Amino acid sequence: EAQNYADENDLVEILMEVSALTGENVEDLFSKVGDFFESFYFVVKRLTALVSDILQTLVLGEKTLDLSKRNVGSIPLDFLTAMFMNSRKNLLLANIRSLNLSHNNFEKLPDIFLQLINLTCLYVNDNRLSSLPESLRSLKGLQKLDLRNNQLKGLDVVRGLPKLKKLFVEGNPLTLEEIRSLIKYVEKTTRTISVDIAG
Repeated sequence: EAQNYADENDLVEILMEVSALTGENVEDLFSKVGDFFESFYFVVKRLTALVSDILQTLVLGEKTLDLSKRNVGSIPLDFLTAMFMNSRKNLLLANIRSLNLSHNNFEKLPDIFLQLINLTCLYVNDNRLSSLPESLRSLKGLQKLDLRNNQLKGLDVVRGLPKLKKLFVEGNPLTLEEIRSLIKYVEKTTRTISVDIAG
């Protein structure tokens, strides 16, 4: 509470200085910047929680990272990349096996996540993905892929995952032709793949 009081005093001092320079009323300035500071505080709070989860996974050497329902899709790509790379451009968390990115409003899957080549499980369900990047094929060890409830119409890239065992695609606007093609692929492959199309 004391910290909040100090922060408010700092803000008032800044606004008074701006008022002295511009001649604008302090109350008017406060109403103009109030919404900005509220939004900024919300973003900082969200990012702090996100960074905390990443650091915990890194420090404890955990193999699972759950970033679901964190609105990660709204974070600028440069910032997101910086969170997963060290100063020498080496990938952090390279050894994680399971990554949950569900419920994050992704329209496109950021490439930084597709550099985590040791992943065996990837959850990107309940986003707004309309396509899958070719770089998904770099996840050669991926065994479980959850794509439910997106906007996907094609799944060609999935056929390039040599160890895939479980695929969830329910809730996507797949064409009948695409579903038939997927079933034919599953029937032809030499390994067993469980595909959930209808839930």
